[in-house]
Formats: sequence, structure tokens, C-alpha cells
Amino acid sequence: MKAYMTNGTLPYLEHIALHHPELTITLMERDNSTLAYYEIDQQVSLFREARIYDVLMTYGELQQQGIVTMRHIPLTDDGKPVFEAEWKKNNDVLKKQEELFAYRVLKPLYGNTYVVMMQWKNRDAFHQWDVTNLTNEHIATDYRAGRAFTTYYTMVDWEEEQ
Repeated sequence: MKAYMTNGTLPYLEHIALHHPELTITLMERDNSTLAYYEIDQQVSLFREARIYDVLMTYGELQQQGIVTMRHIPLTDDGKPVFEAEWKKNNDVLKKQEELFAYRVLKPLYGNTYVVMMQWKNRDAFHQWDVTNLTNEHIATDYRAGRAFTTYYTMVDWEEEQ
């Protein structure tokens, strides 16, 4: 399965989502930017400037509530299989997190920065988990191709937007 995401204005991305009801396009916001995300079995992008990923692991359905954290982790070629094996090993632990709605482990089609996307009930739930699990900080720095960072998004509140 492939995942596609892009950034843009809410009206523009909403227009795309409304014209493609056959897809579940999730919209989320951060600062003054909106991110659109969808998954599909074929390699077909609706976006001019898409970031394309292979979905390595998936759990749950994305909800229209909560927050989304995206951990961007640049890896060396040698580090990619180590990273993937670590996440597969921890899959069952993640599924037991009560306030975790969904997660995806995304491998870039181009480049070396993996994304671990997690949707939580609220920011406190993520921080409680992050403090105890350190979101893959245990991966040896020898396998890192740069510094990892996390971005936070909130789901678009359609009632507020109207």
C-alpha cells in the first residue's frame, strides 16, 4: 500500500478531497498550514507535490479527532532494515496503548527519512508514551543520517471551519 501526503491551504486541499469521495483523504493542521494524507493500493497521486511512502506497518483507522504526531527519522541505508525490524518487534506493544487511535510506519519512496505517524487522543497521551519509549531513540546513532524531529498536527475541526 502507498501513502501520499502534501501541504497546502485548507480551501485547496478541501477542494481536492471533495472531488475524490472514493478516497479517504485526512486533513490536519499545524500553524498556518494544512496537510492532506491518504492511502491507496495503486501508485496514483492526486497531488502535484506529493511525498510518497510505502506503508510498512498499520494499526487502526485515522479518526476525525485527536492529534497526529509525525516522527521524521533520517536513516542510512544500513540503518533501514534495523529500524524496520525494531518497529515490527514493537508492534504488539503499540497496539496496547489505550489512547492511541492509529499509527503508520512509512518508508519513503525517495530519500532516507522514514515517518512514524501516530494519532493520539490528545497531546498528553503522546507525551506520556514518548517519555517512556523515547520514540526510537534506542536506534544506534551509527544508523542515523541526521537528527530526528517530531511535528504535531490537529485534525481539521469541520464545525469550526464552517
